[in-house]
Amino acid sequence: MKKIAKRITVLGIVMMLTLACVGCGKDPEVIEASNVSVIVGNCNNNPVMDCSIDELAYLMKAAGSPYTIIGADGKPSLIYEGVVPSFEDKGYTQAMLTRIQNSMQADLESKIKEATPSAPETDMAAALTLGIRAIRARETDDLSNTLVICHTGISTIGEINMIDCPISTMDIEQSVATLVDKLNLDMSGIRVVFYYLSDVRGDQTELSSEEAEKLKTFYDELFKGLGAESVTFKKRLALDETYNFPDQPVSCMPTEGVTSQLVKVVSAENVSDEDEVDSIFNEGEGITFNEKQIAFQPGTAEFLDKNAAKEALSYVIEFMSKNKEFELLICGGCAGDEGIDVESNYVGPLSEERGEAVKSIICDELGSDGANITVKGLGSSGPFHQAGRGLGEDGSVNRTVTFLSSDSDQGKQILAEY
Repeated sequence: MKKIAKRITVLGIVMMLTLACVGCGKDPEVIEASNVSVIVGNCNNNPVMDCSIDELAYLMKAAGSPYTIIGADGKPSLIYEGVVPSFEDKGYTQAMLTRIQNSMQADLESKIKEATPSAPETDMAAALTLGIRAIRARETDDLSNTLVICHTGISTIGEINMIDCPISTMDIEQSVATLVDKLNLDMSGIRVVFYYLSDVRGDQTELSSEEAEKLKTFYDELFKGLGAESVTFKKRLALDETYNFPDQPVSCMPTEGVTSQLVKVVSAENVSDEDEVDSIFNEGEGITFNEKQIAFQPGTAEFLDKNAAKEALSYVIEFMSKNKEFELLICGGCAGDEGIDVESNYVGPLSEERGEAVKSIICDELGSDGANITVKGLGSSGPFHQAGRGLGEDGSVNRTVTFLSSDSDQGKQILAEY
């Protein structure tokens, strides 16, 4: 988990500055030490870290300050850590000391800039857990504790999954109560400073004012529920730059006024008869067949075992035989991520050919011309696709054929957009 940021490093440091020094913009020679963890959203859809924020500007002048920098990608991990050394007894002149401090600051910034995400998505719960544990590991009676967060606040996986539960529909009271119990973190004596909350970038749709306020309320109540000493949200203007890591995609949270791309599907493994097929379609949901149930020769639309595929489709075929006017939509999907490890002009046609091969089985069994069956090749994209899975074993989840009603809301959306 590593890349861009700038001097993203400790945080409570400038808080310890005298207001006079901060106000006049002077560079103080001595700053009170503080125990600090910084969580950086160095992942897509987040603004690039501005290291001139108060809590970071004078870090290397705060001798004795333990600091931990954590990247908040899909698998949050350590970017850099250390303790600001003291040179009090070295006999250095102020000019020499300044050069050393500037060099240490540059080294820290370099480490952060070299850091890149190690996994797609962003997991705030896991990042918070690491940050709080780092503070606890180094706390002493002599140091104040500060957690600085530089992130939009939108978490896409883990215990805080805003893809499954967008902020617009979240029950904050119940969610916070559940998280406080599940995370089991002690934030007593820790001050929280949050930058860039709801300042979304990249592909993430802008939040409404109501959503932004609700997101703020969620984190405020979560931190206080965990026992934080104080919570401050700073409205500092972020840099224009946006993190962009094409090989580590981050999903977008559905927002008000934007139709969710999430489609509830049921695995064909859990369907036992045509009545269940009927119920699933009536609920506007889909049925997905994986590559074990409907297997193709690699890179082709040729079945590995056509009879096995026919057997897997038996309940759908039986349903269609009893509902001859039903408008069926078949969506083919492929592994990989378009523009990263596959090209859309390859996986698009391949997924459509596979969908057509499945349609042909159904039509042959029904003796139908298939006028009521539509095929869409979604390639390595679309509402059923899980980004970042690659072409190996993990990519198996995307080698699918999915069925749903053409007249369902999601069916209509797919037909209109793909």
